[in-house]
Amino acid sequence: MTEVQVVIENDTLWVNSDKGNSELRRIEKDIFEVVTYTGTATFKRDEHGKVNGLHFEVGNLVLDGKKSEEPASPKSDKLQRSPENKKVKQ
Repeated sequence: MTEVQVVIENDTLWVNSDKGNSELRRIEKDIFEVVTYTGTATFKRDEHGKVNGLHFEVGNLVLDGKKSEEPASPKSDKLQRSPENKKVKQ
């Protein structure tokens, strides 16, 4: 997975990637359940409180990505995986 797109469809937050799509269901302020894949997505924020990245854990896969400068559409944000941040949990 090289990038994910976070979108709002019918008042529901979704994450879309080349590996599939899932609803994101809020657990806490910036932590969401990745419903389809039984994992979590945690939005990261900068010192001004703006979302600038995403930490993604599904099964034994851990990915960190940074927010793209240009959103794909007005209701979406594009996040690109940082190649050096792909980990597999032991």
